[in-house]
Amino acid sequence: DLVHLDLVELPVLSIGNFKYMLTVLDDCTSLGKEFYLKEKSAALSGFKAYVTWAERQFGVTLKSTRHDRGGEFLNADFDAFYAERGIERQLSAPYEHEQNGRAERWQRTIEEKANSMLQVSGLSPGFWIFAYQYAVYLYNRTPTKVQGWKTPYEMIYGKQPDVSHVRVFGCRAYMHIPKERRPGGKLGAKALQCIFVGYKEGEKSYRLWDPNTRSERVSSNVVFNEQEFPRKDPKSNPVSTSLPQNKSSFALPDLDADQDSGISPPPISTSRPPIQSTQPTSLHRLYLLL
Repeated sequence: DLVHLDLVELPVLSIGNFKYMLTVLDDCTSLGKEFYLKEKSAALSGFKAYVTWAERQFGVTLKSTRHDRGGEFLNADFDAFYAERGIERQLSAPYEHEQNGRAERWQRTIEEKANSMLQVSGLSPGFWIFAYQYAVYLYNRTPTKVQGWKTPYEMIYGKQPDVSHVRVFGCRAYMHIPKERRPGGKLGAKALQCIFVGYKEGEKSYRLWDPNTRSERVSSNVVFNEQEFPRKDPKSNPVSTSLPQNKSSFALPDLDADQDSGISPPPISTSRPPIQSTQPTSLHRLYLLL
């Protein structure tokens, strides 16, 4: 019956030249949906797309919206659409964003998730559109306290979501190349190294970024290495790519911390173990002669 609207302006253009994001949060189920815009004036088209989607998929009729007094919402086109559909409008007071607090908090949650993914993956700010899409995707599949620790997906679809396919954003991905498209035929490479950037809506496949062609690829036959981030600076990468295969590691004791706490470090032994001779013995020489 009630949805919360907000329009977010991003500091840089995304891949695809998008600048704004319209967020729509359902008050009843906490299900969030986002629409990416190139201009502020396109906010109405994004809202119309949401209303049509909700009516077709769930057979519900939107009764009211709640948003701030931004010019993208207060204009003649929005007024005409509201009057045509009989939708009531709830406005927050000027410069009092807390009255539209739920939309603001949800938008802040998605922003922090997306920013964290960009920082960890090492991808440039232009990839924010992939990060925001993936953040909304994960939010709708994460239990929330307001819904009694149920996911928004479960609240609206009536079943728990399958998250077995979830992967780490920005990790290394190897996309399988079909035989018909392998350069070099049978001797060509069987996989293409890409970067995982989320999922394609409406498709059972992974969304990948090909750094060689600087283009998006879609495939369902992918192998992931979730401990490697191709765009991350190796010096600041929290996961070292030089670890052994079992991924085990060890840490040396912090001697400075022991001195600060008043605990003396254990004495360091200066004795060396006996060095075994590497010279061949007489038995070895006999074996070599034979």
